[in-house]
Amino acid sequence: MDFLQDQIPLLNHLTTLLPPSLLSTLLTLSRTTFSIITTLRAALTPLLTRFAAHPDWQTAAVLIVLAIVSLKILGMAYRAVVFWVSLVLRVGTWVSVGVVCWWIYNRGVDGFVEDVQGLGEWWVGEYRRYEGEVVREKGRMEARAGKGRRGWR
Repeated sequence: MDFLQDQIPLLNHLTTLLPPSLLSTLLTLSRTTFSIITTLRAALTPLLTRFAAHPDWQTAAVLIVLAIVSLKILGMAYRAVVFWVSLVLRVGTWVSVGVVCWWIYNRGVDGFVEDVQGLGEWWVGEYRRYEGEVVREKGRMEARAGKGRRGWR
């Protein structure tokens, strides 16, 4: 708590930089995280201290159970991340399909085809330009390497 009291001037300055909705969300999240950490610390400290002072088979069993529980929690977190990433990818895919349909609806099929052909020509031109830059740079590097060659090669 002393750490937070020392940081109050910074938090007051932070309130002027962030919008109120984001600030209240961040404060709620930090308060919740802090309370969970303090609760876990209060609950687990006596248990871990006892096990550190008197190692026996019960200690090993509890540590194995804690390891299994933590792996289960990690698995749940992994599944949650996979769910949200796949959801974002699905939504992005369907939004892209919707945008293309809207584009075809507004421009018509012929206009859409013309736009895509123009886009393709532009990309091919950019590719050829960068390809030429790579070839020129390789030539310069070979010329520099050829001038400075010394030794047994």
